[in-house]
Amino acid sequence: MKPECTILIVDDEPVGRETLEALLLKEGYTLVFAGSGREALAQAAKTQPDAVLLDVMMPEMDGYEVCRRLRADSALAEIPVILITALDDQDSRLRGIEAGADDFVTKPCHRVELRARVRNITRLNRYRRLLDARSKFEQIFNLSPDGIVVVDAEGRIQIANPAMGALSGAANVAELLNQSLLNWITTDHAAAYDNALAEVLRGGKRQFLEAAVIQADGRRVPVEITLGATEWDGKPQAQIVLRDITDRADKILLEAKLMRAQRMESIGTLASGIAHDLNNVLTPALMSVEMLTARASDPKSKVMLATLERCILRGAGIVKQVLAFGRGLEGAHDLLQPCYLVREMLQIVTETFPKSIECAATIEPELWAVRGDSTQLHQILLNLCVNARDAMPNGGKLILTTKNVVLDPLFARMTPEAKPGAYVQISVADTGIGIPAAIMGKIFDPFFSTKAVGKGTGLGLSTVMGIVKKHGGFLQAVSEPGKGSQFSIYLPAVASDADEPQPSCPENTPPGNGELILIADDEPAIGEIMRATLEQNQYRVLSAKDGAEAVALLAQHRDEIKAIILDFMMPVMDGAMALLVIRHIQPRVPVILTPGSPDETSVLDTILRSPRLKSINKPFTANELLKTLATALKTIE
Repeated sequence: MKPECTILIVDDEPVGRETLEALLLKEGYTLVFAGSGREALAQAAKTQPDAVLLDVMMPEMDGYEVCRRLRADSALAEIPVILITALDDQDSRLRGIEAGADDFVTKPCHRVELRARVRNITRLNRYRRLLDARSKFEQIFNLSPDGIVVVDAEGRIQIANPAMGALSGAANVAELLNQSLLNWITTDHAAAYDNALAEVLRGGKRQFLEAAVIQADGRRVPVEITLGATEWDGKPQAQIVLRDITDRADKILLEAKLMRAQRMESIGTLASGIAHDLNNVLTPALMSVEMLTARASDPKSKVMLATLERCILRGAGIVKQVLAFGRGLEGAHDLLQPCYLVREMLQIVTETFPKSIECAATIEPELWAVRGDSTQLHQILLNLCVNARDAMPNGGKLILTTKNVVLDPLFARMTPEAKPGAYVQISVADTGIGIPAAIMGKIFDPFFSTKAVGKGTGLGLSTVMGIVKKHGGFLQAVSEPGKGSQFSIYLPAVASDADEPQPSCPENTPPGNGELILIADDEPAIGEIMRATLEQNQYRVLSAKDGAEAVALLAQHRDEIKAIILDFMMPVMDGAMALLVIRHIQPRVPVILTPGSPDETSVLDTILRSPRLKSINKPFTANELLKTLATALKTIE
């Protein structure tokens, strides 16, 4: 009797299943049943039986087809199948053989014959499985890079794999047999090994220890030893795995790098997760500043509002910085003039840095253009200027310098990552405390910081280096303790016959003409400020707090609504799903999507684009909103 064997009985007639159950009841098998071919395939996949008793004549799917499908499934192909048939003719048996059956039993089934057939076929199947398992074990045993041995109750080696022979330095594996493993383990670890072996042989838990193996030439090899209980020829023995840990220091270093990479990924994931919510906070703030600026009359208020606007934009830039650092996000590289970035940065530091720091800039006339992401380059300058400020707690000078340089091959050979050619050099110099030579080589490492806890993350300079490399440039840093530091960025110059790009100025967007606009956003502050902005510019507005409400409003005002402004992440129904429904209700209505994070933008890129589908990333200004809306409305003219 083999109580661990499972037999699947397949017959569409309950009487047939009951008859087979009665014939096999006292054999100790675990019996499972199926009343159709499809149910049989599902039950076989679920239980992985040791054999299948399969009736041939069944409706919908006969036994031959069930057998063929079992053989076609790699996970079920090896299960033995005994066909139960009422036709004892040659054609039926040939069909069964072609379908892949292993044996046949003719109805009415004789008790002795059926039991014998099932017993034989299950034994053959279990033997085959044992052979397969042994074959797999031998492959693992022989190909394992770790040394593996099996020792008896006296600690003598019964079998050993080739890796163990190499680890011990023996000429061949035969030299190890019937020897004690203690012959190759250093004496200072012998007691720990004996105790662990005794515990395993008593039936205890798996044991672990570190020791050293003495090779034939006397060299000591540090190993990690794992001992576990096993059986060999029916006797309790121990299986021992010895792993060479000579390179453990390298592994520890690798683990540290992996942890650092995981921290980077966590930063990116965290930043991406909060980007939507943070941009939802910045968007109404930015649009409100614009409205207040338009109403402000005194110069002082306008200056304060301009500073507030720059701070909001810097907040949005910081989100992009962390995303770029943690997730490797790339910004758009456009043709731009570095002088405008430097002048803007000079204005920011002059207004915000302590008055004890004197800020100045030297900009070469006719400075060449570069191609890059203005937000990322702005972040470079901001990080370097903030570091310079922190290096001058008692005041000093901060000098920004730009100039055109042409690097010859000799300079390029002497400077890592530099190539001959034309560059724009941007330098940030300070007269601060300087950087000690001992840590100069570490300042660009992620999370390395000389600032006190809570004063810095150690991401600033590593971010700067990453952005510069993405722009095809390189960076040089020089410092002298007590005299200051200078960081010089070299960005490849771009040859262009076109006029130098000028800083963009807000465009006067024409007001609306009473068009009805539907706004869908779950953030009340954003919905309110967008409503105020549009109504101030002669638009009419309907507001929805989610995609479902937006769809309902569109159905009610289908012919009146001229455009829809749709948030991407909303409860109940998000922007992507709402867009599909909107396109079904009103295919021609222009839709402006407002993603709040790079993840949403990447999903947006997969949506079918059309002239009537626009997007504007949060945070956006009132002017950007009005301009995008005006462009969208033109598509229906």
